[in-house]
Amino acid sequence: MASQGGDRSDAVGSEPPYIRLSQGYNIRLVELLPGKPNAALETRLRVHDLEQAPSYDALSYVWGTQKDKKAIVCSGKTLQITRNLEAALRRMRHLDRSKLLWTDAICMCQDDVVEKTHHVGFMDKVYRRADRVLVHMPASSDARPRDVASLVNEHDVRLASRRLQDMPAIADDEGLLDDERWSSLAGLLLRRYGISYTSTHTDWEDWTPDWKANSDYDYSAIDLLSHAKGLGCTDARDRIYAFLGHPLLRSADDNAPIILPNYAKDYTEHRLYTDFTVSLLSSATGIKALSAVEHDEKTILDDDSPSRAIHWTMDIIWNSMGYYSLFSYRVSGIAELLGRLHVDTPSGTLLLEGVFVYTVDRVYQFSEEEEKWPIAGAANALASNHDLSSLLSRIAGAVLAARVEQLVYDRDACWDAMNMSLCTGLTNYECAEDDLQQHRANVAAFWHLLLEVDRAHDFELASLQDMNAPAHPEGSADRFYDDILLACKGRSFFITKQGDLGLGPWIAKPGDQCFVLRSARVPFVLRTVREGCWKLVGECYVHGIMNGGFVDGSDVQWQNLSIN
Repeated sequence: MASQGGDRSDAVGSEPPYIRLSQGYNIRLVELLPGKPNAALETRLRVHDLEQAPSYDALSYVWGTQKDKKAIVCSGKTLQITRNLEAALRRMRHLDRSKLLWTDAICMCQDDVVEKTHHVGFMDKVYRRADRVLVHMPASSDARPRDVASLVNEHDVRLASRRLQDMPAIADDEGLLDDERWSSLAGLLLRRYGISYTSTHTDWEDWTPDWKANSDYDYSAIDLLSHAKGLGCTDARDRIYAFLGHPLLRSADDNAPIILPNYAKDYTEHRLYTDFTVSLLSSATGIKALSAVEHDEKTILDDDSPSRAIHWTMDIIWNSMGYYSLFSYRVSGIAELLGRLHVDTPSGTLLLEGVFVYTVDRVYQFSEEEEKWPIAGAANALASNHDLSSLLSRIAGAVLAARVEQLVYDRDACWDAMNMSLCTGLTNYECAEDDLQQHRANVAAFWHLLLEVDRAHDFELASLQDMNAPAHPEGSADRFYDDILLACKGRSFFITKQGDLGLGPWIAKPGDQCFVLRSARVPFVLRTVREGCWKLVGECYVHGIMNGGFVDGSDVQWQNLSIN
């Protein structure tokens, strides 16, 4: 029987009249009444104590534009919902019986900040309590539904623990998935969930136990949130709140979220991002959180937001170096185990230790626009993007000139340093030095291809050819292009005053300084604000120091740094 919890004096909204539910675990469920395919949608709201609630499915979907609304009947009144939700409800409706669902847009009063804040705080329980989560992808003119089907089947083959083709097809109608954060949380929490795409609906059992058994990767909160940066949401604060139910964002002591949701209007996304970064820095994530910091020219100058705050709306790069635990970087060496950092609460300043490495002298900025990085093989990419081939050619000429200026020119070392920096020392996510012969063969194949595809640019061709090793028959130009693509998109190649090479933040500029921060796995570029105070520009790769050689076994002087 439905609970009658709530206080009518706190009712907000008018379609339908919501009774505020801001105490305990009272939730609304929507009863989707039966109907023929083309009949108007009719629903009823029922209030239940979550622990005593009847069986229900949770519905996850892309909200879509708020300007495109459809009307349904809810508890005898008209309710305007998005077209995508209306399509999902039609997809779920039975001909002969009611269906009980939970969906955020109807079951939480979106206009009531108090209620919304309260309910988001126990969203994990709502999803865990559901029998299934139904993930809806609306019908589309592009290939996304087919792509989802392909992904599911590919994942099935890789895990080899379930056979999707043996699962029952239980409906055929329009189309079911989502790229929003709430459905990402849903898929991670549930025992079972259903996916529909094109003409098929399938039950998809939770593969998490099998994945964990076959994976040695220590997935962290920063991985989870960073991988979701490119997904959309209606309220920018949900870039964090949507994941608070995930175990990685909950305290190990009492299972409480590491930050409480707050939908008050004066609690802006920038305040949230600042507070949440402090929570991550104070958690097991620690200094790795700084590797998720990205800036453009606007955010680095924003005095209202600390430079070390992670802007979850910023999605410039494709591949972070510092928080992916399987990368072999250990720039702090043994100091990685000895790091100390502290956030001064009144000022918000991050206090830590670091050692100066190099000063940036010249910067070569790669494009941050995805369309400038076609995933179509090296030949097509170089032929269609003359800016890329021109920039790479200018970098090669500048590297040669810098090495000569420093009187330490060695052709092979120079060539290796430049190309290792262009791929941040990685090939196919593995350490390139583990198979240096193959890496060099790939590099040679790529540069020979560049010279064949595009000879129109103004650079010293003879000098570049002199640096370039002979083409290797087993070299893959495509492989090295993919390595460059992952590393360079949204970053800048730089040459230091000392002649060393690296790849750093997109907005790096001459005069910025590279530091090794104690306990960090990669170096960082800092920008001076005043004596002893810095802004965090972002993580970087500096060739020759990534394995700790700069600090291990040497008498380096760690200095106290304040990062605002």
